[in-house]
Amino acid sequence: MTLLRPSRMNVSRRSKPADLANQHEKSVASRGVRLGSGRTRGSITVLALAAAVTTFLGANGLGGAPHPLEPAETLAAHFVAQEGSIYIGAVFGYLGAAALAALFLVIAGRLTRSGRGTEATVVRAATIGVAGYFIAVHVIFTTLSYVVAASSPEATKSLFGLTMLGIPVFGTSVAVAIATAALGSRRGFGAPRWWVAASILGAAVAAIASFSYADSGFFSPDVQQQSTTGVLTIWLLLTAGVSMRRVRVHEEDRTSWRTTWRDDPFDDAR
Repeated sequence: MTLLRPSRMNVSRRSKPADLANQHEKSVASRGVRLGSGRTRGSITVLALAAAVTTFLGANGLGGAPHPLEPAETLAAHFVAQEGSIYIGAVFGYLGAAALAALFLVIAGRLTRSGRGTEATVVRAATIGVAGYFIAVHVIFTTLSYVVAASSPEATKSLFGLTMLGIPVFGTSVAVAIATAALGSRRGFGAPRWWVAASILGAAVAAIASFSYADSGFFSPDVQQQSTTGVLTIWLLLTAGVSMRRVRVHEEDRTSWRTTWRDDPFDDAR
């Protein structure tokens, strides 16, 4: 028995690195199950839901604006009549812009920690276009309702047209933001394929706004404004669903998206 002890100790020493590696991976997986509602993952859920709801309410608060090619007097009358709704919509619109910016910044931070610095930079840049457009639209609309529409129908039409011609910038920014976030998440930490595919599809639809200057129909700016906002809202809801969903972490797939939306305590060790 005494002679066997060194042999057993040697075997134990030889297998120790592999055992430690397996224990470490299992620890990561088990922590993923226990810490599924971690700060990053929870932040994405809350921010995505908040952005979806407030953006939707903000868009509805615009009061169903008429076609931008309507006579100036018709446009001015609309902004005077919908003054209250536009003010309320602006409150939700500003909150939505803030939630959108915070959401994309959180995702960009997660991408950076996963070694996808280029994608994180692109997401941050596109966020300026997305959130900035909503802020600009609500500032212009409230300005029109507050003072401009009642005194200058021509100025009202010009400023309203400016919000329509900003749609290509908005659509491009949405397309770049959601596509880059999805692809970077997939490459960086294994986001689910279906969510990535849905994001790419949404980005393709939003990108149509980039060249939509028709007077009417699907390729007109006013229709593309509604289409792109709808795509963004659906994507936010899907993203919230992904971050909330719980699945089992399989032993052969320890980088499952199950642990994606959280601050990984082993990030600094990688």
